[in-house]
Amino acid sequence: MPRAGLLSERRTRELSNIKCQLLRNERAMLAAMTYVDLNPVRANMAPGLNRSKHTSVRKRHCGILKQPEIANLPLVAVNGVNSSNMPLITNADYLQLVDYSGRLIHPGKSGAIKETEPKALTKLGLDPNH
Repeated sequence: MPRAGLLSERRTRELSNIKCQLLRNERAMLAAMTYVDLNPVRANMAPGLNRSKHTSVRKRHCGILKQPEIANLPLVAVNGVNSSNMPLITNADYLQLVDYSGRLIHPGKSGAIKETEPKALTKLGLDPNH
């Protein structure tokens, strides 16, 4: 079989494993966003949110460090086109949600944010009880 045909067949097989899930409401959108942002922590590739490379939560964290006033602005897409389907919460609320979720220890997972790690909002100099 020619090499191009082999690559095409392998690529087709890889693409057939991709599943699509309709996110019907804000709760589903937040769950998916949190899941993706916590992947590096759950895989023990990052000890905390601000050190998990290539995630929207790190971009939001760095953005708030540079401009603290955006903490209380509504959550918007980090890259791409802004959507009217974004959850109606602030950047600070989202960071707090992901931080809280990352501290929960799942019996089948090895990675979690350590209790000794300061909370995300505390690191930014914001009140976690806002």
